[in-house]
Amino acid sequence: MNKDVRKTFVGNVSSLFRELPECTEEAEVEWLLFKAVVASTAARVCGRKRLVVANNGKKVTLWWDQDVKDSIRAKKVAYKVWLQNKANSSFHLRYAEARNPQPLR
Repeated sequence: MNKDVRKTFVGNVSSLFRELPECTEEAEVEWLLFKAVVASTAARVCGRKRLVVANNGKKVTLWWDQDVKDSIRAKKVAYKVWLQNKANSSFHLRYAEARNPQPLR
């Protein structure tokens, strides 16, 4: 996540939480207030997911590109190799790295 976007998101959420009542009587009300703040801030700061229809008529997301496909494919391959070689911890480390790639900076 972009550092500026993260900073804006956290700042907006923090300021909105300060405006909420300090305590409510019901957990459901607390949850709805929390959800409303986070969802509205995420939509405003990060935008909404947009689906487009590809040439084949299937819906696809705009961010699903070749890099995402390659990352998922590498994770699946690493997982299958690890399943076949569970005794060797280096295969689990490779899978863990593929499963949790470093965020873009």
